[in-house]
Amino acid sequence: MKKVYYLSGPHINVEKGYWLYDQLIKDGFFVKSYYLYRYGHSRDISTRIHRFTRAIKLLLSSKKGDDVLLYDVTSVFIIVGLLMAVFHLDRNVVAVNFMGTGSKEGYAKWKRPLIRKGLSKVKIGVNNQSLLDFYANQLKIDKKHFFLIKDCAANVDVSQRDCIAENPPYVFMGGNVHRDWNLFKDVVEQMPQVHFVAALGGRELDDMEKCENLKVYKNISLSDFNDLVAHCKIVLLALKTEMQGGQLVAFQGSMYRKPVIITHCMSIDTYYNDDDIIKVNMGDEMACVKAIGRLLQDDELCNSLGNRGHRKIQELTPESIYSIIKDQF
Repeated sequence: MKKVYYLSGPHINVEKGYWLYDQLIKDGFFVKSYYLYRYGHSRDISTRIHRFTRAIKLLLSSKKGDDVLLYDVTSVFIIVGLLMAVFHLDRNVVAVNFMGTGSKEGYAKWKRPLIRKGLSKVKIGVNNQSLLDFYANQLKIDKKHFFLIKDCAANVDVSQRDCIAENPPYVFMGGNVHRDWNLFKDVVEQMPQVHFVAALGGRELDDMEKCENLKVYKNISLSDFNDLVAHCKIVLLALKTEMQGGQLVAFQGSMYRKPVIITHCMSIDTYYNDDDIIKVNMGDEMACVKAIGRLLQDDELCNSLGNRGHRKIQELTPESIYSIIKDQF
């Protein structure tokens, strides 16, 4: 049985029940799992330390020629690559879901040589051609080190969910990376008659405790997160990035046939046409307010957007992308 060393962010991504782990088992791999934090996304000191300790432990546990899969933690991709370069280690490393930086300018010039050195030792999976071209050119890395691998809507247990919106209906926003929580707070305050629900892992909304039309959940399980999406009326994803972010939560909304409002970013056109969801410009608070108001008053539009998004995203299955991962080993 072939072994793969698999490192991701939260533990739920590296255990039975998560699509990528299950697919590795199905394809005959023995999986040695590592993770950086327990739930959601964490920026605390332990996670910053674990980016190095887990990477070192993984490389020390593996041997020359072993297969290593890194998933969804770009900083670890770079750290592993740098350790391999400095200590002349030979591993078959595949990094899936490289996001780079949230800025449209990409990495600062002084960082690029260091990042180039690390990533040159890794096969890098990105979710759209524009991102691939941008970072290959900016970092001066041969395009053969990159490959395209679309995100998917796995682990959204549609068949087990009641997706009827609660009464009164609410607007849901969740996640952590690149979320514009300041814009979200402004929208909540501008629409006191509308109910909002947020799920996150940090303290960005701690100053909203007295806001009567907002309910906040922290560090909840994937199942509970799915429940909140399933029972909402609208999914809102206000982002602070023009590169990539938020699409997995958008997929959840689409799988539950919810209308999605999302900040336009480089990756989103890979998955949605302009008539599948509502796209707004970064920082455009009024566009979010208008879109929410319009959707709350137009059930036909909600249903239409929900169904179009569902048709588009249900095609993104784990089986259709796993063969691309496997070909990199």
